[in-house]
Amino acid sequence: MAAATVSAVINKIVDIGANNILEERRRLHWLPEDVRWLEQQMRYMQDYLEDAEAKMITSPNVVNLIKDIRDLVSDVEDILDTYPPQIESHRSSGFLKRILTCCLPFCWTSWKFSGEIAKIKRRVESIDADRRRYGIEDISGTSDVSNADPRTTTLHVDDPIIVGFEKDIKKLESKLDEHAFVSIVGMPGLGKTTLAKKVFKTIKDKFKFDCFASISVSQEPNITSLVRDIANQVDLSKEKQEENLEVNLNYFLQGKKYVFVLDDIWDTKAWDSLKACFPIDSESASRIIITSRNSDVGRYIGGENSMHQLYPFDDSKSWELFSKLIMPINKKFDSELEMIHRQIVKKCGGVPLAIVVVVGMLRERGMSEFSWNGVLHSIGENASDQCSQILRLSYKDLPHVLKPCFLYFGNFPEDYEFSASEVIRLWMAEKFIPGVGGDWEPEDTGADYISRLEARNLIQVVKRGCDGRVKKFRMHDLLHSLCVNVSREIDFLNTDDRLESISAKRVSRFSVHYHSIAENEKLLFQMTKLRALFHFKFDKKIEIKCLDNMLARFKLLQVLKLVAFVFEDVCIPSQIGSLSRLKYLEIDTESQVKIPSSIRDLEKLQTLDLRGCRSNVKLPIGIWKMEQLRHLLI
Repeated sequence: MAAATVSAVINKIVDIGANNILEERRRLHWLPEDVRWLEQQMRYMQDYLEDAEAKMITSPNVVNLIKDIRDLVSDVEDILDTYPPQIESHRSSGFLKRILTCCLPFCWTSWKFSGEIAKIKRRVESIDADRRRYGIEDISGTSDVSNADPRTTTLHVDDPIIVGFEKDIKKLESKLDEHAFVSIVGMPGLGKTTLAKKVFKTIKDKFKFDCFASISVSQEPNITSLVRDIANQVDLSKEKQEENLEVNLNYFLQGKKYVFVLDDIWDTKAWDSLKACFPIDSESASRIIITSRNSDVGRYIGGENSMHQLYPFDDSKSWELFSKLIMPINKKFDSELEMIHRQIVKKCGGVPLAIVVVVGMLRERGMSEFSWNGVLHSIGENASDQCSQILRLSYKDLPHVLKPCFLYFGNFPEDYEFSASEVIRLWMAEKFIPGVGGDWEPEDTGADYISRLEARNLIQVVKRGCDGRVKKFRMHDLLHSLCVNVSREIDFLNTDDRLESISAKRVSRFSVHYHSIAENEKLLFQMTKLRALFHFKFDKKIEIKCLDNMLARFKLLQVLKLVAFVFEDVCIPSQIGSLSRLKYLEIDTESQVKIPSSIRDLEKLQTLDLRGCRSNVKLPIGIWKMEQLRHLLI
């Protein structure tokens, strides 16, 4: 999962090359070559991390290797954020200043940059030796690691108890009357498999099919094994399975009326590999039921009208499912326990799988109020529970470029309504969106990323624009907890409720949800590597003084978001002008805001968002001359 941190580093290296920051200094001709070497090595590290994380369970020794790679990537990012900007500042200085200062400052900075890369090279050699020892390869290699889906031990628990799917079953039966393919799609844990099996059983018993089969495709399918499984279920003879299995199965099924369930298809490649086995067209009486957490898969296989979207249960259905699962143990709810019950059910967020898993936890802990309160406070936060494992599968399957974008949602509070445009601008500031050319702007790439996250059912759309693009969206609480938990594990981001002094120096993104920065002042002073600061509870004048004292320490800060001032006449500290790397500044307050003239020193600033300011905003003269400013939002 640490591979998520590498994408932004790679994009930064690519930008350095694209901007020709180092090209014009011929006497330091090796620097461009060193930078290209860095890019290549970071791509290798990204692949090694993927393989190492997959092998952690069977090879515990790789944990140290993962930490070494993660530390290396972090140090490379520090180097990139320190030296190339200094070199660029020498290049962009006035002619006379360059003549007077180019020899000493430029050469000194360049030599230090080169020296740091030399240190990185030695560490890469050590890491390369270790990864060879542990058999770590790039992600194109194969491994003997078990990829068993944890649902195989959990989903069957609730098979006998079907709650809340009555309308869904009727709709699916209706679709099956019209379509040869029907896809059940939705975010993980909503009961897609349970629903598919229920419908499969119903129509199998109701209609006269010649043969039927049900398989689970999973994330990394063995196609031959799946085809053989189907062949065995439809009673294809053993001799026909020995050679030309797919052809013989297709021939066997021709003229027959069959119904198959293909559960948990992750991508269209799996379907393309399987579909040759099935002789089926729009006029056929045979039916195939598909489940996927990716809407694009269902759309690809059967078209828009063949899809059935599942959504989280409402409170009534959630309580009904919980009650039916827990009743065999507890015939009557104690009043105190019932109150805890309802809080637990509410925290499950309408996800049937979460309810099933939490009932199992309650059964293990017994019937005490103390133990059930422990479950209440741990649901959605314990990374070892089965529900979290399933959600982690969805994260693990994301492409490299989407992983940091997904984790970034953990900077925001639970139940936050995201603005797609705001999120895209933040991704741009953090270099999660690579440079593009032609008519395709970074904002278009960001919109595409959000569309891809939506297709994987990792976000819930609240509002669309007239062009169909997502404008507002939310995130399920369990998925939000996943973002936060994974981010903490890999030091991607931290929040004020779990910050420890020992980790403060490694913090790159810090989000204040519950306390003030005055309460975290000592820890914040240690965050010299901070790239992003989100403050959602900025409500005292002392906060401005604390911010003024510490801004100068955040030399690498790229994002600053301050929300919910409730006092009068806010004067942003003039120290903000010292944040030479700052690319995104957002202020949200009901008070009058005065922006200092020093903001014009922020040469990298791309976004100044003041739309949340309800009162007058005083902007300094000359702000329109800031060349990098793409978005001035008032």
